[in-house]
Amino acid sequence: MLEYLQMSVRYSTEVRAFEADDNGKFVAVVLEDRTTGASTRHPASVSGRGSTKKLACTVGEGAAAAIQIRYHLDAVASSRMSAGRKGGR
Repeated sequence: MLEYLQMSVRYSTEVRAFEADDNGKFVAVVLEDRTTGASTRHPASVSGRGSTKKLACTVGEGAAAAIQIRYHLDAVASSRMSAGRKGGR
């Protein structure tokens, strides 16, 4: 698992649910491992004033990281395809 500060990359994992308390505040996320089908509940680590902003910021950072990973993988695939064409001449 890749780790950067307090963020980790989970492969083959899907968000299945967000849970809220009786006041509608975010309290946990439920993840499912797509290879095993196992579900795990992860309590929210955001609390106090501004927790909604912290959650939104965290989601935004995750989305930005996902986009950068996609660009990197596209570049690697393009590089491999280009190398394959050169080798076939």
